[in-house]
Amino acid sequence: MKSKISKIIIFLFVSIFYSLDAESIDQFNFDVPEIEILENGNLFVGKGRGVIDANNNIVITADKFQYNKNENILNANGNVKVEDKVQNYLIFAEDITYKKNLEQIITDKNSKAIYNDGKIITADKFQYNKNENILNA
Repeated sequence: MKSKISKIIIFLFVSIFYSLDAESIDQFNFDVPEIEILENGNLFVGKGRGVIDANNNIVITADKFQYNKNENILNANGNVKVEDKVQNYLIFAEDITYKKNLEQIITDKNSKAIYNDGKIITADKFQYNKNENILNA
């Protein structure tokens, strides 16, 4: 009887820990030709043009990516295109930094935003706050 109870307890613990892990959502899905995973799985480096889906209707296309899992920050370089499928805008730049926890996108070099109503904003750098839907150039 003790053996059966201990098996049930072990099963419950394993089930709880497994379900907690299964419920965690990956912050980004990478679709790149080559990816390096460094620093014990905390740094992802994508090489070759690819796409990252941020699981919040943001899709980023670029030549190179670097994602710091601990800080939840994505850097993308080279012909970067950011598409927000909910707010219906496009951002183009040479480099971007996406601070996922703050829902903030910071661009650098040749930045351009195109909104659904056809408005185009160009600047060397700007900062977009997704939560507030505010772009500062």
